[in-house]
Amino acid sequence: MIVRTEITGNDSDNLCRAVVVLPTVSYKNTFELIRTKLPRLPFRFGRTAQVMVDGLALALPDTYSLVHLAAALSALKNSTGDDAMSCYYANNEFEVCVEEDDVTLHDDLAAVLNLPVLLEAGDCLSSAVDEEHVRESDYYRIVVEGVDVEGYYETQALTQTVEEYRPSDGLSGVAFKTVDHAISFRLFTQVVKKDATVVDLALGDAETACYWVKVT
Repeated sequence: MIVRTEITGNDSDNLCRAVVVLPTVSYKNTFELIRTKLPRLPFRFGRTAQVMVDGLALALPDTYSLVHLAAALSALKNSTGDDAMSCYYANNEFEVCVEEDDVTLHDDLAAVLNLPVLLEAGDCLSSAVDEEHVRESDYYRIVVEGVDVEGYYETQALTQTVEEYRPSDGLSGVAFKTVDHAISFRLFTQVVKKDATVVDLALGDAETACYWVKVT
């Protein structure tokens, strides 16, 4: 039997946390996550105060590639509503052309783009950037909530993690079992970054996340 569940960000406080409702009460059944439909892993996570221009501290959203990051930077405006800069990325080269106001990049952003922190008005600069090298996300982690599962120990603690995978690899196919009776449980998806920190995977208001669970 396959149980499918779907949520939107509006349903789940903009998190990938979905309730799996079983048709009958389960006791030590075996479950396998056989398919998911999830938001892409962010290339770089959103941050506040990434760019200073004309007295404004401007944030950047989650971005999903260097091309997307270039578009997000190009969309930034100064205090009069004019473009702050124009940015492009192709063939491992990032280019920025500053408009009429000096632009100051956050130290971390400047390091990612191999650019100076201060970009002076009228400057056009380019740098070599390896997209995969500066990508922040590593893989998805899916944990069970609401019921105990026969998990495994990690750093001397019993974890509820039931799946970890990279988009390029696909799901592991490893099954899991509940310890007690259950009529429902939640699947919660997080992102493990390359630096091993774990953050919640955001889900846009109208964006959907789906999970298909095989029950035997």
